[in-house]
Amino acid sequence: MNTPLQRLPSAPPPNVGSRDELTELIEILLHAKWGILLTAAVVAMLAGGVALYLKPIYRAEAVVALASDSPGGGGLAALAGQFEGLAGFAGINVKSGGGSEAMGILRSRALAERFMTTAGIVPVLARESGLRSADSQQSGRDASDEVEMSEAYRVFDERVRSVSEDPDTGLVRMQIEWSDRRAAAEWANAFIAMANQVIRERSIDQSQKRLDYLSEEVSKTGSLELREAMYRLIDSEVKSKMLASIDPEIAFRIVDPAVPPALADVARPKAPLVAGVGFMAGLFLAVIFAYIRGVYRHRRELSA
Repeated sequence: MNTPLQRLPSAPPPNVGSRDELTELIEILLHAKWGILLTAAVVAMLAGGVALYLKPIYRAEAVVALASDSPGGGGLAALAGQFEGLAGFAGINVKSGGGSEAMGILRSRALAERFMTTAGIVPVLARESGLRSADSQQSGRDASDEVEMSEAYRVFDERVRSVSEDPDTGLVRMQIEWSDRRAAAEWANAFIAMANQVIRERSIDQSQKRLDYLSEEVSKTGSLELREAMYRLIDSEVKSKMLASIDPEIAFRIVDPAVPPALADVARPKAPLVAGVGFMAGLFLAVIFAYIRGVYRHRRELSA
């Protein structure tokens, strides 16, 4: 008895939908290619024009090296191995984290506020922050000055000053970004000089305090050997104070001072880069718009 042949399942048809959609997209883009390119070019020119219209910001950089002498330690640190126990007994710390301390001062808010006040740029930076506190303006002059300084420091720390340290070479790069390229270079050098001045003042003050303490303690000590050791500590501290007083680069040695950048050397905004980003953004938006418009036109033709 013959059995009817069973129908074999037919193979699924090729996926032509994706091909049709891709073909349709290519046709739409080819049809609107000049409009897409024109839109991208217009957006690029507008973006580049805005970049050229904005105030250019220049970057000045000073390269410095950490001095070998630790700030605050001075010549006393050279006798650390011989008199470490005695100095500890006398309440003197001969070990100093000089490099980290100097970098901390260079990045500190106190130094930034002192520099901004000396340079007279607090009101300018406060205006650039775009923030105002109505409560502070109504509560008195002191509160208003405090808010102004706070806003100025925020702008200075985020947009103007930057400090970086190369872990391989140990060199420190001090950068100032400002609209006046000559002022940017002057501020970078002045900021390093002020950091050295602050560290020098601190070193002299600490040396004087140690000298006062040692002079008081030596008169109370009955041991001849201990008195001789203290006198040697006093002698070392006097030398430390003298070196700090005459060394203008006590913490940061200038390797490459900041110079005014060239007039065309703009840090931001860079017009070619902005124009390129504008072209890509305009191209993307034009493609999306052309595709939506083409699909809408195609559906309208089908429904007609």
